[in-house]
Amino acid sequence: MYFEDVNSKPYTKDIMNGMLVKNLKAADRLEEYILKNNMYGYDDESLDKLRKYLVKGEIDIDKMKKENIAVIRIPNPVNTENKNPYVANFKIGDKVRIAFSTKGTNTEEGWKVNYNDESYEYKEYTVGAVVNNLLDYDNYYTTDNSVDVVLSSDIFKKDTGITQYKIVSVNKERGINHNVLNNKIKSVIEKKPGVILRDLDKEIENFNILNKNKQRFMNAIVMVLFIMGVFNIANNIKYNIASRMKEFGMLRAIGTTDKSLKEMFLMEGSLYGAISSMAVIIFGVLVQYILYKKYLTIYINPIFKIQWREYLFIIVVNFIITILTTYLSSMNIRKTAVVDMIRNNE
Repeated sequence: MYFEDVNSKPYTKDIMNGMLVKNLKAADRLEEYILKNNMYGYDDESLDKLRKYLVKGEIDIDKMKKENIAVIRIPNPVNTENKNPYVANFKIGDKVRIAFSTKGTNTEEGWKVNYNDESYEYKEYTVGAVVNNLLDYDNYYTTDNSVDVVLSSDIFKKDTGITQYKIVSVNKERGINHNVLNNKIKSVIEKKPGVILRDLDKEIENFNILNKNKQRFMNAIVMVLFIMGVFNIANNIKYNIASRMKEFGMLRAIGTTDKSLKEMFLMEGSLYGAISSMAVIIFGVLVQYILYKKYLTIYINPIFKIQWREYLFIIVVNFIITILTTYLSSMNIRKTAVVDMIRNNE
């Protein structure tokens, strides 16, 4: 289900000719499928940092440098009926067979993969660990949509013959200005064709600015809707009470005291608050659940969580508005003469 969705995307369908595809060369044997993926060679420091993402197995760096042992990352969006978190069922000790062309595949034609091309070599690796994230991944080809394979850089160089680095990460020291560092690195690589420099600090700053502006915009909309809701609730309560002026006048005429009338209004305000709060909670949770189901296939392991603090705040505000409105309305009624209350509504 997951790979059917990925295969249907224009990029995967037209440029890559599919991500999970049937191996036509194996048609005369058992049905075989090829899963296109990215394979990485990590140095010792990167493999050590990769341990913080470990899900199962172990990352034995010394062993990985001598033997064909791989670390794999499996995509895990919750998009299946049985809520299986992973889209592939690799276990520790399983064998994975990787095919790569000795001609290199860093072209659009190579991305389609011609299985009849005799330049493809096959290498087999044992799954030694499963991780839920990578330190770095290539933004091209399968990006992070497929099962990634990570080898020790020693084995990677030996098996593929690739000795050049594709991704280099630079961690700046605390207190260093990222703009100054960016310019220094840029002066080193600007004569190298095809090299792309990304300043993650700058990207984070831009993202935070965008996120803040988006949050301000959302808060403004929420505030406008909140104020409109407050006025609407208060207006409805005042109209409801004003339309029953004769009823309250008759109650006062038969001996109902101002204290009893005030208690009745407070009770009525509490009832309005309880009903409106119940409606808000039911409607809010329902909308939350609909959005959760809608984005279930987009986000990785989304969790349905009811925001109790926000709902509690709304309930408190509801009660304050309804009780305060009814109380203020009762003050006007108690100040109006009984005869006027009855006469004005005849």
